[in-house]
Amino acid sequence: MLGRIVIKHGNRLLRITLIGPECTGKSTLSKELGKRLKAPVSKEAAREYTAQKKSPLAPEDVEPIARAQILSEDNAIERADTLVIHDTDLLSTCVYCKLYFQSVPEWLTERAHSRMADHYLLCDIDIPWIADGLQRTPVTPEERLQHLDEFSATLKRYCCSVDILRGNRAERLETALNAIRLWRQQDPS
Repeated sequence: MLGRIVIKHGNRLLRITLIGPECTGKSTLSKELGKRLKAPVSKEAAREYTAQKKSPLAPEDVEPIARAQILSEDNAIERADTLVIHDTDLLSTCVYCKLYFQSVPEWLTERAHSRMADHYLLCDIDIPWIADGLQRTPVTPEERLQHLDEFSATLKRYCCSVDILRGNRAERLETALNAIRLWRQQDPS
């Protein structure tokens, strides 16, 4: 892979990443998009890691989570033809490092930048928080807004192409499908 461009079967591979605070429907929407668009989906490595660890995350967990995220993304890319959906990526890992550990390792920032998706779908916090037992802590509405603001700032800092997903599940799905359709129409390859 050179930079962010991946060539598969003579076509440019479009990489779409769902990103945003916890409990905003990213995993559910990623699966639905993959199903609708017949595209492979990479899973959120931090979610699986947290489920296996069964204790609060610490700074030493960042590297294994990042490595697992890279592997998850690469496995989905290998199965893709022209489109792949990522249920978060390393930018998300960077945001959570900053929020929870107050610093981001330089190597993680560099890897995240080199692996950025073509387009991001930022999930808003306008749906209720539903605890599933894997989150760090139940967060207040103010903390959710702080998390959303940090995701927005990170995407802006990296000049990412972004659409914001708001509303109920059907509305978010429709917005996501339209964003992907428009991106595909604009892509010259």
